[in-house]
Amino acid sequence: PHVSSTAPSEAIKYEESAVADALRGAGPVTLEVDRVCIAPSGCLLLCFNDVNGDAQNVRERLRDNAIGAARAQNETVHCTLARLFPKEDAALSDAMMRDMNALCARWTARLRGARMVARNVVYVVEERYGFCDGHRTRISLAAGA
Repeated sequence: PHVSSTAPSEAIKYEESAVADALRGAGPVTLEVDRVCIAPSGCLLLCFNDVNGDAQNVRERLRDNAIGAARAQNETVHCTLARLFPKEDAALSDAMMRDMNALCARWTARLRGARMVARNVVYVVEERYGFCDGHRTRISLAAGA
């Protein structure tokens, strides 16, 4: 279903408010690059280590305070860099996967260990699967925000 980016529904406004309330004061999240990889689905991922347990803290806050938040989550922290969907009913060829894995290994060697600090999260209403083009709100992780 299509959600208007100019007028979020009451349910979305409620969810957004609950997420903001859960995350307010969580503090910055320090992440360290672990690797770049291509998932079997065709998603190019930048994977991180949760240096100080900050991301886990954010997940626990969401789990405990936001209705509908996943109760069980894995420890993966990642950023989807690209979605490289093959044609319908087709998979990436073995040669393409080998080339992609080699490229990922080169980028991993360049980026591994780099650190970033996230001071905000962005709540996005995904209007179309795989696109972040819907209503969005920046939520500060700072105390007193």
